[in-house]
Amino acid sequence: MNKFSILKKFIWQYKSATIGLLILNFLSNLSTLVVPILLAQTYALLFDYQSTRGRLLQNLGIPLENSFHQQLFWFGIFIVVKGIIDFFRKQQQGKLSEYFLFYLRDTLFKHHLKMQLSLYEQKGISKYLLRFSGDLSSIQRYLTKGILQFSTDTMLILMSIVFIFYLEPSVGAIISTLFLLASIPIFFINKKIRILETNRRNQKSGLLSFVNKCLINITSVKALNKESLELSRFLKRATKIKQLGVKYHHQSALLESIISTSLYGIIISIFILIFYLKQSGYAVTMDNLFIVVILLLYLRTTLLRLLKVGLVWEKGSISLQKINNLLQHPVAENYNTAEVKLKKPILKVDNITLSLEEKTILPELNFELKPKELGVILGQSGSGKSTIVKLLANLYTPNQGEIRLNEYSFEQLPPKIIRRQFSFLSEVMPLYGRQIAEAVVYSAKRRKQALEVYEEWQQEFPILKEVSFHTPLHETTHLTATQLQLLMWFRAIQSNKPFLVLEHPFQHLDLPTVKALWEKIPKNTGILLLLNDTQTIDYLNIKSNWEINLDSYLEKNSINLVTFKSLYDTIKTTQN
Repeated sequence: MNKFSILKKFIWQYKSATIGLLILNFLSNLSTLVVPILLAQTYALLFDYQSTRGRLLQNLGIPLENSFHQQLFWFGIFIVVKGIIDFFRKQQQGKLSEYFLFYLRDTLFKHHLKMQLSLYEQKGISKYLLRFSGDLSSIQRYLTKGILQFSTDTMLILMSIVFIFYLEPSVGAIISTLFLLASIPIFFINKKIRILETNRRNQKSGLLSFVNKCLINITSVKALNKESLELSRFLKRATKIKQLGVKYHHQSALLESIISTSLYGIIISIFILIFYLKQSGYAVTMDNLFIVVILLLYLRTTLLRLLKVGLVWEKGSISLQKINNLLQHPVAENYNTAEVKLKKPILKVDNITLSLEEKTILPELNFELKPKELGVILGQSGSGKSTIVKLLANLYTPNQGEIRLNEYSFEQLPPKIIRRQFSFLSEVMPLYGRQIAEAVVYSAKRRKQALEVYEEWQQEFPILKEVSFHTPLHETTHLTATQLQLLMWFRAIQSNKPFLVLEHPFQHLDLPTVKALWEKIPKNTGILLLLNDTQTIDYLNIKSNWEINLDSYLEKNSINLVTFKSLYDTIKTTQN
């Protein structure tokens, strides 16, 4: 798939609107060609000068009036009709451009939701998001000015040249030749501009990403006295952008100058041609020449726009290619949409290994978890607990081994089916929503019932009284670590799914609170605890069915991470 397939899909999806615009473009161009003829005829009638234009107008089906007032009347009617046509053409082009933006936003957001999590972690999200609006604007102009307007202008110029050939073949030939000659230096300048614009946009994107990162960490920057260092880095990047910008505007000014000079050069060349034709005895129709000159002056704006379209193409092409590259990233979704009913699911993790960027994050891991069972995985920071959470949420795909729910592997199941089986409490999955209610209860139908439960929690855990169910949730909302942890517990329990995956669920909580929360877990739930140590569960006398110690296994296998001994050797099975 190439970048142009994006445009093809859009045009096919909105083919009726596109065809309608093309028809309006043709009518607008046709009316534009008639204007200079009507102007010339009105001029002739104004000065009582009759010419061969009358025959031309009659041949075109345009009524010829002998009265100046009648001619002026019909000229006014024609201008009104042309204005109406141009209005609908502009309106239709604007609508089509907004449809295109909607199509791009929809396509991009859907793809972002399906992309593999590892791509976000490797490439970063902010760099693209900061460039998001700029790229879409460039692509919108690429469609409206680079394709739709270009096709309209090209159609008008070709129709004009054919018309000029009809009036004066020699003049039509010289205009065509000079136009082609002027296009040669314009082509090479546009090529230079493309290189400069690509480098400039990449540098701008890097600068925005740098500023974003700096401002997010502004507290550390100030506390560590790094203002001078960060300013120096900023100026280095900004200076490079400035230098590229100066070169860009130099080439852009050169392009503008060549285009403007070329247009007036064509008119001068026509006069020179006519002069020598007259000297050689060639009969030149002055009326037709008058129409040609008016037509060229009338088309000056169109010719300027046509010759400058390369700038729009270059910027739009760069942005379109970037969007296309993003859409080529693999998605994590399994498109098998068949509904699978999992009754009393059993989770089986069989010899899974995960490596990212040639680094082994998690060695061979084996365990089985059934409803009503409790499994414990121990490990210090960096041992792979968060990675296990992402694997169970189907955010990562193991390099080796497989994860199963009953007889189905994760590869056979749609991600939605997999995620319906798990509730998560982990910093990997922070609270997300416009307000607390939306963050802890996804279904709007269940919020009324959840509100009643939340009010009970507020009575049992008084610290939650400071947080309303409808409290806005954004970067300025200040929640304590304990409040956040309790809200994460509330979200996990309210989900009421077969398996509950809890990563460091007891931090920031006192033991009475932990005990009260533990009693709220539904009895049929299979629980997977990921902890640094067993101190809290030992104190609460919580017994597990099995335990896995990631630290001891990683230490034992720190030299050779290619061949692993089964982690079943580290599983300690106990009875309920």
